[in-house]
Amino acid sequence: MQHGKTEDEGNRFYKRVKRILVIFFSWAFFLMPAQVSNADEWYEGGSLHSTSVRRWIQASSANRLATSADWFLSMTEKSNKPLLKELKAMDKTDYQEAFKYYANRLERCVSEKVEKKTVRPEDRITDYAEKCYKTLHGTD
Repeated sequence: MQHGKTEDEGNRFYKRVKRILVIFFSWAFFLMPAQVSNADEWYEGGSLHSTSVRRWIQASSANRLATSADWFLSMTEKSNKPLLKELKAMDKTDYQEAFKYYANRLERCVSEKVEKKTVRPEDRITDYAEKCYKTLHGTD
């Protein structure tokens, strides 16, 4: 009989532990933050808008791309209404693809321009961004 009581007690113990674990993991699941947040978007977090060529070169490619995305939108809104209209007419997927394409082109152009020997490290990076935008999109 002693053996039976021990087995029943063991079963009750494991049932309690199981119930506690189920409750714990259920709460943990509901309290976990979402895996993807807006801060994780490729076009967010650019911080090189008013920096020098030196800082641009030293920055991560993600920071350069996010900054280029900001420049692209800003410059397009100011000086390229036909392109802005075209982008706004796109569905969300096409818009995201086009936006990333244009931001990548601008980032590549700026990065290539600042690699030239005539560029000084203390030059303003925005000067090169503006030149690249005009070269790529033919606007003033």
